Amino acid sequence: MWCEAFLCPVLSMSISRLALMEHRGLRPDPTDWQIIRCSNCLQCLASVAYCVSCIVSITVGGEAGEIARIVAYSIDAVACCFTSSVGGCMYIQVREEVNSDGKAGARPPVVVAEAVEGPGKAQMER
Repeated sequence: MWCEAFLCPVLSMSISRLALMEHRGLRPDPTDWQIIRCSNCLQCLASVAYCVSCIVSITVGGEAGEIARIVAYSIDAVACCFTSSVGGCMYIQVREEVNSDGKAGARPPVVVAEAVEGPGKAQMER
């Protein structure tokens, strides 16, 4: 588990969030899915940009290779910032749901009220 959290922290947080939501019977907001998809697309774009920069560096070299590398680094920086923000939002969602003790999304507990007798006559006297 430590290895998972260390090597893939956002994926680990996403899985924890989904497990908690499933356990509590919650459904994710459609906007959450769109934000996660955007984060995934940015990460894929950064990977493609790194591959292109390697190919440009090998085939063309020189200044074009440096420009391609800088573009890849820039895309990667934006993708990492966005993904870190998404991971932070997931962490806050999990923390708030855990701290709410199931009050926000889970079904309310069934409370059975029992009749309690009032104080006796001897207790009311001074």
